[in-house]
Parts: sequence; structure tokens; C-alpha cells
Amino acid sequence: MLNIKSNSCLKAMVSLLFSSLVVFGRGSYAYADFDYSEHHYKTYNNTKEDVSGKEAYLASVYSKNPELKNSVPANNYILELQKIVADANGLKIGTYTKAGDYKRVVQPVILAIGRNQSSNLGNYQIFLGTESLRDTSGYEYGNGKQSRNPYMDAGIIWEIGHEIGHGVLNHGTVRPGGSHGRVTAHEEDADRIAWYTLEKTSDFGWGYAFNVKYAYRTDHCNEEYVKKKTNNKLWISGTSPSDVQYKLNINGKWHNARNLYNILIESNYKLKQSTNESTYKDFTIALGQLGFIYSKEKKIDVAKITIVPENKYTYKKSKLIYRSSNMPNGYKTIAFFNSSANDIAAFWNKGKYTEKEGYSYKDACNDLDELKSKKENTSASWEKALIIAIKYAGIDIFNGHDYFR
Repeated sequence: MLNIKSNSCLKAMVSLLFSSLVVFGRGSYAYADFDYSEHHYKTYNNTKEDVSGKEAYLASVYSKNPELKNSVPANNYILELQKIVADANGLKIGTYTKAGDYKRVVQPVILAIGRNQSSNLGNYQIFLGTESLRDTSGYEYGNGKQSRNPYMDAGIIWEIGHEIGHGVLNHGTVRPGGSHGRVTAHEEDADRIAWYTLEKTSDFGWGYAFNVKYAYRTDHCNEEYVKKKTNNKLWISGTSPSDVQYKLNINGKWHNARNLYNILIESNYKLKQSTNESTYKDFTIALGQLGFIYSKEKKIDVAKITIVPENKYTYKKSKLIYRSSNMPNGYKTIAFFNSSANDIAAFWNKGKYTEKEGYSYKDACNDLDELKSKKENTSASWEKALIIAIKYAGIDIFNGHDYFR
């Protein structure tokens, strides 16, 4: 280990470092000019570092990456999501001031307008490319008419979590000309931080990785990880949202989530007439959320499930949650709904659900037939179909009931 004996020596070392930082991000790999290595943090242990050169540093970065010049501070929406990521990882949003802050502090992100790559420029700054966000989450910067939705939130949380991952894992030690395998490994490690970030949020989680483009390239996001955590009940496989599959193990036989959902609604001709991909996506997300709950609880206690008004976000009126001290902040959201909490609760509580009898396939079909008899094909009807799917295909299967026919 180096022994820093003087300020002049320290300044010389810092000056020497201005030649080797990797700019990490999703997509192509670029290199900037500042090296934050674990070795140097240990060497400088809590030594006050001079950050007065921040503007000069950023100016140098801009000169080498002209596409970054068209950048703006993140809006309140993005900053709100960044806070969710920071809180989930035990970080504070603030200014980098001393050695080791990369493990404690993340600076407010900056939006790089029109850029198709997001990057972590060391501890000084994270840039989120607006085209990259569009690709990952569907977020369209500058579109004031775009409606916020949970899929978009989860995608942005994933992207911020990935870039923060590069920071907390201190990936500035890979230098130009180094092993591409090491760079790839760092990208996968940052993906894991993003994956775990979703796990550690109350309203998002495994289910939402279904809709995130880059959530399937690491070994922690494949079937073995989830199967092990859920005692071989849930399997998530694939390399992108276009080919990902969620399957449930019912008495030793694997059933595709889409096929299972189709079976559940096939008796309802009116609903079947118009395929509702959004509701199927919500169903798949709910399976992922229930799988996570099961991985922590080892049994899903229906008494811990409740409907509450949604006052945290703007896109839904109510949500189905699971309350438990094993969940992040005491709860995990299973599904969001446009209908009011009272309406959803009334339908959720309809019919008998006991630990012994559960909610049978016959019960599910009867409830679907009742929806059909009302000759509705509204969003409220689809939400009721989603509730039926969650009660039957989700909770009962995780609790081991053998109702599948």
C-alpha cells in the first residue's frame, strides 16, 4: 500500500490519475479521465479531497463527449425515482466531498438529451440518456401528454440502479485497453444492483423485470436464481421482454403464464373477444411479485393481503399489497388498479377463501361467468379478471392447492 506523506505527494497522485477513468454505461463503452479505485480510497481513508475542479472536469468530459453538452438537470419525476433507488441502497443524494463517498452518496442525475446511452462518470456525475430511457422504460422526455405508469417507473429505477451500481461497486478500476471480459462482468454486476434495487422497493420488484429490456442478461436474473428462491415454484427465463417466460410449477408440471391466464379467462367469451395485453402483463407482474413474497415468507398468508388507496403515485387509484415485516418498508405491492379501493376490495372479498379450501377453478369460472353475464368489456371488468387470476393462479398455487384442471 502506498504511504502518502505529504499534500504535494497527494496532489501529484491525484493529478496522475487524470488519465484513466472508465465511463460505464449501458451500451457501448467510452473512457474519460478520472480514476476512482478502491486502492486509492483505502490509501486516502477519509482524507478531504479537493473537489473544486469539478466544473473543469465536467468541461473536459463535455469536450471529449460533445453529445453530453446538450444536458439538463433531471426533472422532479426522475429525481423522485432516483430517491427511491438511493433509499433502497442506503445512499444519500448529495455532493461528493471526501474519500469513500462513492459508498454513501450519489449526486443528482443529469439528463443527456437525445443520447442513447446512460453513463456513470465516476462519482462526479451520472448521465441518463433520454433515448436510453425511452428504450428501457418507454419514457419520452419532453412529452407533456405522456401518462406515467408503473412499467415506466420500474424501467427508470432499473436504469438508475444500474448506473449507481457502477458507482457503489467502484468500477473505475478498469482501464482503456483492459480485458473486455472485465468490462462485461462489470456490466453484469451493475445489472445485479439494479435487480436487487427492484427487489428492495415496496412497489416494484421481480414482476417488473418482465418489462425491462436489460433485466435478463445476468445469472442472477435467470431461472435458477428465482427457482431456488421460490422452492422451485416460479421460473423466469429469457433474454429480453420479447421472449421472457414466466412459468408456475403445479404438481411437478410447468405451466406457461400466458397459457394459464388464457385458461382462466376462456370461459368468459366477452372478455376473450378482445385480448387485453395490458391485463396479461399485470397478471405476469403479479406472479413475479407473489413469487418474491413467497421467497421471503415461504407461505402466502391471505390475511396479510389488503386493498389500500394509492396516494404515492399519480397513475392508479388503489393497490393490492402484502403486509409483512419481511417486505421492504413493511409491504410489497402485488398489483395496481384504476378502480377505487372500495370497488376492488368488494370484489376481492367476494366469495369464500379459506386456508383449507382456497379459491378453486370452479370458483374462478363462476366469477368469470358472472362478469360475462353483465356483458361488459371495460377496464373495470379486466381488473376483476386480473383479481380472479391472482387469487386462483397466483396465491393458491404458491400455497400448494391443487385446483388446476
